[in-house]
Amino acid sequence: MSLHSLNDSLTSFFINPNYEKKTVDDLQKKILPTYSFESLTPLSKPNPFHRFIGQFVITGSFIPTSTAIKKRKQVAKLILKKKMGAWKLKRIALSIDGTYIDAMIIGTPNTLSNTIQKRWMLFSLGCADIYEFLLLKPAFFYQLQVLQTNCLIFNYPVTGNSLGYSHFELIKRTYQTALSLLENVIHPNEIILWGLSIGGAIQAQVLLEHPFKEDIRYVSVKDRTFSILSKEMEALTLNFIGKLIRVSGWEMNSLSASLSLHIPEIILQTTKKKGEIISDGVIIAKTSLARNLQNQGILFFNKEIFPLESKHSNTLLPTELDRLSLRVEWYFARARIPLLVNRELC
Repeated sequence: MSLHSLNDSLTSFFINPNYEKKTVDDLQKKILPTYSFESLTPLSKPNPFHRFIGQFVITGSFIPTSTAIKKRKQVAKLILKKKMGAWKLKRIALSIDGTYIDAMIIGTPNTLSNTIQKRWMLFSLGCADIYEFLLLKPAFFYQLQVLQTNCLIFNYPVTGNSLGYSHFELIKRTYQTALSLLENVIHPNEIILWGLSIGGAIQAQVLLEHPFKEDIRYVSVKDRTFSILSKEMEALTLNFIGKLIRVSGWEMNSLSASLSLHIPEIILQTTKKKGEIISDGVIIAKTSLARNLQNQGILFFNKEIFPLESKHSNTLLPTELDRLSLRVEWYFARARIPLLVNRELC
C-alpha cells in the first residue's frame, strides 16, 4: 500500500458506506491485520528479571484480554444505537518488529477532513490503563472536542489485545512508531503529545532523541507525571523497590528529559487553590515532575506548570480543559509565526 493510500485509509475511513458495520466487526475481533514497521536495529529480547519487574511497572498487563474485548463490544453497541454522536473510530494494529500492537484512531468528519488545521493527539496511557476504558468515558471525548483534535491511542505491549512482552525498549519503540505514523503518513500540521502519568514519562524518554519535523508544530502535555520513577516508587513503597527499578532497566527520568526538551511543554499537576503543588493521590508532591521543575528556580520560555483541582484517577474538569485549550492554542499560534516567516523567505 502506498503512503497516500495508507493516509486515506487512516483519515477517510468514515466515508465508507459500510463504515458502521466494518467498525463494529473490527471492534469485536481479537486481532486485526497489521501495518508493519520493521526497525533498522533488531530488538533483542529482555532478560527474565527485566520482564518480571516490567509487569509491575505496566500493571495494565494484568488486565485480562477478555476485559478489553468486553469493553469494545460495549462501544460497538453504542455505535449501533447511534450514541457516539459525530465521533468516528477506526481500530488499527501495528506490527513492530513482529509484535502485534492494538491501537485506535478517533476523530470526527470535520477534524479528520480538515486540511487547514490538521491537528492530531498522540495519547500515551497510564500504567493500569487500556484505551478501551477511555472509549467509554464521555470526558475523554470532551477533551478531544475542546482541543479540536483527532487522536491516535494504543495499548502497551502485553496489555489489552496487544501482544509481546514487558520490555522497556519495546514500549519506547511502540511510541516511536505511533509518532512516526502520524508524522510520515498522516502528515498533520500540529501534534499534541499527551502523556498521562507513566505515559508522560515514556513520552519524555522517546522525545529525548526524536528528530522533530520542522513543518509540524508540537505541544507536549505531561499529565500528572513523576520526575524519576525510582524516587516515586521509594516514596510510595520501600527504598529497595526503587533500587529494583534502577537495576532492572526500568528507570525513567522525566526531569532530565524535560530540561532537554525544546518544544513547548505543559506540565499538569494537582495544586491547592493558591497554586501550591500537592499529592494527587498517586504522584507525591515532592517526587512530581512539576515540583522538581519548580525547584530548578528557572524561568522557562517554553514550559509551564498548569494547576489542577483533579486528582490522579479523575479526568480533567471541563473548566480545566477549557483553560488548557487556551494555552495549547497560544503555543501553536506562537509557533506558526516563524513557520510563516520561513515560507515567505523561501
